[in-house]
Amino acid sequence: VHQGRSADALPYLERIRAAESNDPALLVLYGRALAARRDYAASERAFASALERAPGDFDIRLALGFATLHAGN
Repeated sequence: VHQGRSADALPYLERIRAAESNDPALLVLYGRALAARRDYAASERAFASALERAPGDFDIRLALGFATLHAGN
């Protein structure tokens, strides 16, 4: 994802997310990959889920805000 290959990473992240859906770091990575594909609504859901698991995390709040803004909500 960080190397600009989010399209390649997304299938792997989806499989890992299914197995480890409670890991906020994984959900953030998944949200970033979705945002890179401009799927902001799905990205927003991933960040919101991460924030539920780590409510005090400022970086997740910021990512959620950007995704929400781009999703038009």
